[in-house]
Amino acid sequence: GRRCAALVTDMDQPLGRQIGNALEVDEAIRLLRSPPEGRLAEVALELATVALSEARPQDGGGDAADVVRQDLIRRWERGEAFERLEQMIAAQGGDAEVCNDPDAILPSAPIQRDVVATAGGTVAALSARHVGETVARLGAGRARKGDDVDPAVGVVLGVEIGDRVEAGQPLAT
Repeated sequence: GRRCAALVTDMDQPLGRQIGNALEVDEAIRLLRSPPEGRLAEVALELATVALSEARPQDGGGDAADVVRQDLIRRWERGEAFERLEQMIAAQGGDAEVCNDPDAILPSAPIQRDVVATAGGTVAALSARHVGETVARLGAGRARKGDDVDPAVGVVLGVEIGDRVEAGQPLAT
């Protein structure tokens, strides 16, 4: 008897380009500081549109979701989504200054290495699962409850499926 909705999303590659605890916070901050563009912004907008549309009383209008989506885009472009993120961080006892200077607040890995293309070509696959498992094995995730998590560990992707690459070009860091 409860209303619900589900989205089927394409997970053939990671939604964002930064995978790992601090990196994902950084990407979210940068995403909300800019106009909504790209795969990650598209999924975020769609999730928010569905959540708000489902939460509101149904008025019988078929374009209610379109109105909600346009309102979300306007609020995002005016900086209201970014401001709300700052408020949420502060309300939970976090340092909201991270929104203004993530590089100064968020930890970064002391050792960083590029993974480069060994040959030129086109990126044909980029498994979200394999990237996630790799990041977890590097220390950003837990195999068992109680395992330590290093918030500085992660991977920054330099390519997406369909991108052309040259030999020696960084694919990820």
